[in-house]
Amino acid sequence: MSTRSPDDSATIKQLNREGVEHHLAGRLDEAAESYHQALRIQADNATTHNNLGFLLAQIGQVGDALAHLHQAVRLNPTLANAHANLGQVLAMQGDLKKAAAHLVRATDLQASNPQNWYNLARIRLLADDNPGAISALQHALRLDSGNPSYLRELAKAQSLEGDYEQAIASYNRASELSPDDPETLTGKGVVFFMQHNYPAALDSLRLALDLQPDHPVALRHLALTLAAIGNVDDAVATLEALLEQLPEEADTRLDLAVLLISRQNHSQALIHLRQISRPLRDTGRARFYLAVAMLEQEREQAITILKSLSKGDDGYADRAREQLKFLRSQENLL
Repeated sequence: MSTRSPDDSATIKQLNREGVEHHLAGRLDEAAESYHQALRIQADNATTHNNLGFLLAQIGQVGDALAHLHQAVRLNPTLANAHANLGQVLAMQGDLKKAAAHLVRATDLQASNPQNWYNLARIRLLADDNPGAISALQHALRLDSGNPSYLRELAKAQSLEGDYEQAIASYNRASELSPDDPETLTGKGVVFFMQHNYPAALDSLRLALDLQPDHPVALRHLALTLAAIGNVDDAVATLEALLEQLPEEADTRLDLAVLLISRQNHSQALIHLRQISRPLRDTGRARFYLAVAMLEQEREQAITILKSLSKGDDGYADRAREQLKFLRSQENLL
């Protein structure tokens, strides 16, 4: 039998309210203190554990956040917010299966909350469950049809499923709601690029960059589009600008190296290829272009790489075999 007085219950509710007010105002230390005070009065209050766990996750104390959120759902298995928050934190930790299970539970308990459906969709996207993400986003949009974030995420899932026309339609709906959003314009430009509709891709990506000149995805896909239409010089300049902004972007560095090789600038390409970090450096694409760039100055080592690649069964193994065949036809060195 509990010995807690009515006054204690009222104090805990007040402390939780104060904590939420501090939290929403950005006063995180004060919010945490309010929650801790509440737990000192009642250590088994699920709402307080949920609130504190959510705050701790925001400031990067993930281990402590998980402990409080797990405690919240143990104390009150029907607390939808606790399941939703626990799912989000588990996703941050990479445990997508358990994360999705808690978000599903949150939607079961609180089906009218569109944010839970949206968060479930994002976790399903991370888990490569595109149809599941689309279904969850459609639920979210039935509850909140005017949310451009939901439409953007739906378009992303549709494009990953190869449904480009529906993706463009979803991006267009998002643009109607938020005309000057660079994320929407970038996403639409990427889909146009995937459709090989290069004029439309250029228009959309340039509009995005007018709004946000340093947008990395827009810059990268602008470069890829320019390269696709044969404007290699501008593509190279765009990728170089992006690398100045994000020097650790290995995919961008590899794309730049490939374009430099197409311009016969093997020495500069080689500099970039040798800066690429793992795991991309070990892929067939990176190794093939490294070998091609090395052929002029480090021929024997390049041939060794090509021979190793040629033993595989992917597209770059085929290209390595073709390259070796060409070299044999030119010189009797192999």
